[in-house]
Amino acid sequence: MRIKTAILFYVILSALGLLCHFAYGWIGADILKIFFPRNESIFEHLKLLVIPTIVIMIIDSIMYRAEGFQGYVFGLLVAMVFMVAAHYTVTGIVGYSIMAIDIIIFFASTFIIMYYRYKKITLGNMTASVIMLILILAFVEYFTFYPIEIPFFLAPQL
Repeated sequence: MRIKTAILFYVILSALGLLCHFAYGWIGADILKIFFPRNESIFEHLKLLVIPTIVIMIIDSIMYRAEGFQGYVFGLLVAMVFMVAAHYTVTGIVGYSIMAIDIIIFFASTFIIMYYRYKKITLGNMTASVIMLILILAFVEYFTFYPIEIPFFLAPQL
């Protein structure tokens, strides 16, 4: 993958993530909670990374014959951990969530995904990457329907 393509995919990935943020509210169909965040919880916002990454991964696989699949999966895993850790670090220091910082964290997370893809940083082999992607999807989808009553899964109270 050339740098220009990586930058284009970063822009598309970020734009898809932003669209995903509002899609559930725009359409409102309950089934869409599988793909899009339905509230403002940190957990639900992980879907802003997962679903767009899968879309970009499919496009990239068609263009480059699955060359970067492993980089996407590892980048997604690292970006999800980064998003949660960065949000809670900022919130812990300041005492409340700052939307502008959360948006910057989102863009940094999408950058991480594309960086890992571009540099081909992986978990090791294709089997490990497929298993990790399945585990990520299982985690996101299970807790979408069966969230635990802790702040990570709950929308913030204003």
